[in-house]
Amino acid sequence: MSTPIYSQILSKRYPTLQWEMDGNDYLSITATNGPIPSQATLDALWPGVETQLNIEIEIADKIQILQANYLLQIQVIEALRAISTGDKTIINSILTLWDDS
Repeated sequence: MSTPIYSQILSKRYPTLQWEMDGNDYLSITATNGPIPSQATLDALWPGVETQLNIEIEIADKIQILQANYLLQIQVIEALRAISTGDKTIINSILTLWDDS
């Protein structure tokens, strides 16, 4: 198990708690609107938070790939449309975009 990241745990599991902390030092946590959960409680929550963070990263990566694929599909459609109409300006523009990627 990795080292708990208290800022992530507090943000994910105590979203309404207003807190401050120096680095990742549990003893430096201060809260203005409620009690601070015990270090044992935060440590116990870490595996679930870590899993959630990893899933969020994986989803963000997949979204980025899907967006890139979508943009490529649009470029292919535009290229096909330009070819069918003989619009060389659009064709050259799209070819330039593809060369840059």
